[in-house]
Amino acid sequence: MKAGIAALTLAFLKLREVSGLKGSLMLALTSDEELYSRGCERLIGSGLLKGVDAALSAEPTGLKRLETGRRGRVVFRVEFPRGKANPVVKAAGFIVALEGMHLKKGACVSAMAVESWLDSDGSPSLCRVAVDRLMVPGETFDGVLSEVGKLAGRFHGKVGFHPRPTPYMQPYRLKAGEPIVKALREACHEILGFKPKPALGLTAGDENYLAVRCGIPTVAYGPEGGNMHQPGEYVELESAVKAANVYVAASIKFLSSRLG
Repeated sequence: MKAGIAALTLAFLKLREVSGLKGSLMLALTSDEELYSRGCERLIGSGLLKGVDAALSAEPTGLKRLETGRRGRVVFRVEFPRGKANPVVKAAGFIVALEGMHLKKGACVSAMAVESWLDSDGSPSLCRVAVDRLMVPGETFDGVLSEVGKLAGRFHGKVGFHPRPTPYMQPYRLKAGEPIVKALREACHEILGFKPKPALGLTAGDENYLAVRCGIPTVAYGPEGGNMHQPGEYVELESAVKAANVYVAASIKFLSSRLG
């Protein structure tokens, strides 16, 4: 992401030298995306995004991949109280069934944490499972809640949303004819000689907030790299420069098309 920020900054500075363009650009650097997106939440609350026509995120997609949408994400809290059956055993049965759920293509569900408590007699009184659910466009929070709830009910469990200080993220996908999509693909063809393939982002991010909550058409396009969130994470520096050049050309095309 540091390389993406560098590419955005290079493009931003270069565009200041371009004459004849009208409109304005904002460079927004927000924090906490991989936890609660509190930085983006604060930016939305500031009112600075009113009237914004499009947004570009510099996520490291690779130069041949353009993310024109993102999966959504929600986390559920499923509780299994003690009854005739051991709550830990009930939770275990639920987790096994959860992994075998039939989902829409691209959607995903998994148990991400399990915890239990003991009564004074040393037996488990409650078992709680956190369920991570990645959503594809067309799915809703209520729909996936009902889906997980029905499964949990088979094991006498109850489902609710896991507490979070900011809203969960709904999925979205832009149409191919969206101006920011066309501008970036044409700019990439002009600068690099090919058009990147539209794709759906693997998980949720600040882009979901911008696109869904703010109604700002948002794409993600950035440098090449690998081993993300792992030891040996790297970026190909030349690709960051290429991405910056694409950002400049795409911005010029977008502003020109929007202003006629």
